[in-house]
Amino acid sequence: MVDSYLTVTLEVLVLALGLKQLLLLCAIPWIDADGWDATFAAMAGISFGIMAFGLPLWYYGKRIVGIIQRCNPMYIKTCIATSHVHN
Repeated sequence: MVDSYLTVTLEVLVLALGLKQLLLLCAIPWIDADGWDATFAAMAGISFGIMAFGLPLWYYGKRIVGIIQRCNPMYIKTCIATSHVHN
């Protein structure tokens, strides 16, 4: 999806790296409290959940991008309701 919005690619990259660093700062006390194994298992579960969320985006990605390109994102509800009508 980032390829479709080249104007915001830099902002998305900065946001992703910032969130990663924030998670790392939170992990230090987490490691001290729960230990390496529990922290690693929880982070692996969080990462798996985020990656699993990407599967529907991968499957429906072309449809989502097509709807966004055809419609104004501010009125996406009405656009999705009318996009199921085929000629």
